[in-house]
Amino acid sequence: MMELFDSLLFDFEPSEKMPGFSPKCSSALFPFWGEYRFIDFALLNTDFPSCGRRLIFCRKENIRQLSSYSIKWKQYAPELHPLELDISAFMEIIKSSQAEHFLLYNIAFLAILNPVDIERVKGNGKNRLLKFTVEEIPADIYFIDKKKLISMIEDSRSLISSRELFTKDLFSKILLPFFDKMENIEGKVLFQNSILQLYRENLNIISKSISSAFTNRIKSIGITSDKESIISQKGWVKNSVISSNTRIDGYVENSVIFPGVHIKEDSHVINSVVMNQNQIGKKVRIKNTLLFPFTGDNISSHTVGENSVIGSLSSSSVNSDYPEQIKDGLTVIGMNPNIPDNTVIESGCLVGPDVSSAMFKNRKKLRKGSSLYGNYKM
Repeated sequence: MMELFDSLLFDFEPSEKMPGFSPKCSSALFPFWGEYRFIDFALLNTDFPSCGRRLIFCRKENIRQLSSYSIKWKQYAPELHPLELDISAFMEIIKSSQAEHFLLYNIAFLAILNPVDIERVKGNGKNRLLKFTVEEIPADIYFIDKKKLISMIEDSRSLISSRELFTKDLFSKILLPFFDKMENIEGKVLFQNSILQLYRENLNIISKSISSAFTNRIKSIGITSDKESIISQKGWVKNSVISSNTRIDGYVENSVIFPGVHIKEDSHVINSVVMNQNQIGKKVRIKNTLLFPFTGDNISSHTVGENSVIGSLSSSSVNSDYPEQIKDGLTVIGMNPNIPDNTVIESGCLVGPDVSSAMFKNRKKLRKGSSLYGNYKM
């Protein structure tokens, strides 16, 4: 009889040191490669015969949206639980499980894994806490048997500082310091706390530099949108990926355009990643830019105003606040952009998340490598 184990998937927000993300951003719902979300990769990576239940732990305010999105994964029937659990509530879930082993997985670590390889290495996890690596890179993915997990949690009660968010302490204060062995599994890392990596790996879907064996697996889940993309007579697309429910009235080259985006007349988008729901006004120039998604309910007519210029094709600029994250001429516009008309944002710049148009009032031009923040700094 096959020995089953449960997969516990944790929707932790990206690192606080990551520029561009809003506080408490749901990693599970964050988009990648146009049509997909981080949760798609996590569920696909646990798609193997010996995986029993899949339990997703997310913030209470994200449960409804994640539940709605997870309908596409109804064959797995993932269970949703609040991330804000104390030790007792979490232990009740573990003890009531019929599984004898658990896979604990931080959804913010984005990769395409080989489930067959997970099946192979989990055999080494008897009475051990295994930490997985992918491409020899440490991953926030652990495998442990039930008795050992219960024992480690009980023994570590004095280390837990957060009553309401024990699940985060579980990774940082129990699993990471006390794992027994690392096991490397076959796969491809797509994002691990690097904005430059997020930008480049999104663009790599154009060049097809990622193994088709991996991309075919994620594509196998299919597209759920019934809204087609529209490229008007005024639009022109060259060597790009255009997602569903988009409208292109301008020029797009070497770029990835996510669902819900509208690029209006006489605008040029080159070597850029434009994420969900962005509305690009007329006569805009966007080059070498990562434009984060708009997630609000009330979108204005434009998230990037008319006649604005963002980024540059020929630059090696580095951001002064995040030199390791934003370099090689990359420009980053954080979540929920609201760029007013006639704004110039030079290469290497960072516009933080939730920056309102009013904050540009006396700054119509951001110089190379500079940053503009809203009510908080990452």
